[in-house]
Amino acid sequence: MIRIEEAQLHAFGKFHGKKICFSDGLQIFYGANEAGKSTLQLFLKVMLYGLPNQRKSTALLLRDRERMIPWGEKFAEGSLLLTFDNKRVEIYRRFGKTTAGDKLEVRDAHTGESLPEFAGEEPGVILFGISAEMFEKTFWVRQDSPFPIGSDEELSRRLMNLRDTGEEEVSAQGTLKQLEQEAKLLRAKDKRGTAGLLDTLYQEREKKVQQRFALLSQRTQRQDAQTRREAAEQRLKEAQDAAKELKQLEEKKAILQKAEGKRAKWEEARRLQQLIEDAKHNEAYLRFASLTDETLEKAETIKRNLETLDQTAQIGYDKNVLMCNLAKQEKKKRNGIACVAGGAIAVLLALILGVLRIPFWLGILLGGILVGVLLMLVGGMLWKKADRMGKVLANEQQNAEQEELQKNKDRVDLENALKQILEAFSCENVEALRQGKTLCQKTILEAESYQKAYETLLAGEDIPALRQEMEQLPERTEEDAQLLRRDIAKELHQNQEIQMDALSELKDLEGRLSYVFHEGVNPADVEAEILQIDKEIAEGEEKLRAVALATKVFQKVYEIRKSDFTPEVNEKVNQFLDILSSGKYQDVRVADSYRMRIGRDGAEMVEAEYFSRGTYEQMYLALRLSLGSLIGDGSEPLFLDDVLTSYDDTRAKCAVQLLSTLGKDRQVFLFTCHERVKDFGQACAAKINALEEEMEYGC
Repeated sequence: MIRIEEAQLHAFGKFHGKKICFSDGLQIFYGANEAGKSTLQLFLKVMLYGLPNQRKSTALLLRDRERMIPWGEKFAEGSLLLTFDNKRVEIYRRFGKTTAGDKLEVRDAHTGESLPEFAGEEPGVILFGISAEMFEKTFWVRQDSPFPIGSDEELSRRLMNLRDTGEEEVSAQGTLKQLEQEAKLLRAKDKRGTAGLLDTLYQEREKKVQQRFALLSQRTQRQDAQTRREAAEQRLKEAQDAAKELKQLEEKKAILQKAEGKRAKWEEARRLQQLIEDAKHNEAYLRFASLTDETLEKAETIKRNLETLDQTAQIGYDKNVLMCNLAKQEKKKRNGIACVAGGAIAVLLALILGVLRIPFWLGILLGGILVGVLLMLVGGMLWKKADRMGKVLANEQQNAEQEELQKNKDRVDLENALKQILEAFSCENVEALRQGKTLCQKTILEAESYQKAYETLLAGEDIPALRQEMEQLPERTEEDAQLLRRDIAKELHQNQEIQMDALSELKDLEGRLSYVFHEGVNPADVEAEILQIDKEIAEGEEKLRAVALATKVFQKVYEIRKSDFTPEVNEKVNQFLDILSSGKYQDVRVADSYRMRIGRDGAEMVEAEYFSRGTYEQMYLALRLSLGSLIGDGSEPLFLDDVLTSYDDTRAKCAVQLLSTLGKDRQVFLFTCHERVKDFGQACAAKINALEEEMEYGC
């Protein structure tokens, strides 16, 4: 017994914190479009069966999740309170944007404890005893989902088993699958399938046949293996002897290499000694060994000083210019004296003419005196200045002559000093002296490097002792030279590989020769195993034929039994259709594939698809109601979504009356947006739920 009592829509679609209470019998949920009918139906369905798994339509799954989760939120959640087998059960669900956020709890409404009988299954499977797909074909009727025509193993199984035994655990299709699985265990259908028992036995038999052939050919191979073993032993002995000889040669080569090292060391020491002696007797070393950096620097300083004296001589005084300037000053001095004398004469003439009192004597006297005085003043100044400049130039001439004499003396001293240095090292100039110093330093550095290499080579060893060792070494022969050129290590490595190959082959051959037959098995023993496999194959083939026969017989019996429940379905369908069609159709036949035909007044049967949409929907509503009555115990709730849209008023009224009658034994949920259906329901005393009001005010 299932009774749905209450729905709590905490956050689902357009609803937040809403509660709806349900009653017994027929209850009609009425509301305009977008009032929430589809959302409430989706809520009831997912609370019972959840969302389809990933194998169903992904687009549909995403669309339902989008409808459930309120805008701007991460989850949709709610709970459903119901009574099941006299126990109050609460189903709580939460749905995220992906399955990772989903949560399901089925608990006792009184204690809050989880109910173990619901663990691992959708609540609807436990409550209704059928799958979600089966639920939508029987107890959930929607306007836009007509009954799918075709075979339905689960539906047929329940109808057949309930009719015959009342047990639901017997599955004909399951039995057929078990027989098919048994056949697969015996033999795979194709090469891609898992090998069955017979496949394995045939493979094992083929292996044994090949093993028998190999064992029979082993005897002829034994002699060949013995010959190969003797050859491998001989190769191994020769390689071992060669290895001993190579070891001796390796020791001898080590002694020769040591002697060659001594010889090379002695030769290198002699070469370095010679290089050191050559460096010490180098011409540059002999000429410039005593040339110090101070002497070279002194020569370069003298050279720079001489160059400086030459430059100052070039920019010094010009004697001719100085003499010319002195002559000019003397001339200016004489001109000054002449002016003074002329002035005195002019004054004297003026006085004489004044004494003689010639005409205009006073003017001439004054003019002569003025001119004479001016000439005397100008001449005096010119005389004085020229005299002063003459003395200065004479002093400069004297100083220049003394400086020139000193520079000449300094130049002679510097040239003598530089000449003394250059003659000491047989050089013509300072550049040659500098180059000689560079060559000398280079020779010294080479000699020092040779000396360092010489000391490093000897590493404290006494040269006489080394010479004594060299005298004691035997002369190197051509045979010794050839031995030194040989790569003994490589030859030893190759010899070792030859020995390992020979040992590996010997080990393999010893394994082959350990027994007369391969792995110590006699061909007769393998023949006995083949006979045993043949016996098992015969038994397997017999069992496979039995399974095939059982499958064939069971399928035939199953088809016969499958048609046995058809009369009962026909009877129920005709009862419901008689009411829905107001007695117009009473002869309906339902085939195994649930395709329906209707006959009238003994005429031919006509397919349901040929009738009007209203009649067609009435026939399949009658089919769904009959299946829902036969499959369960008659108390399961029925859910119908606007199934009366295509009905005329008369038949719609009859349909509501039929649903009201069915509501005496079960809950019937009818969702509609048509006012006439609401009015028909009120006439039948059905509970009317105005959906918007119900949502707002609750129970």
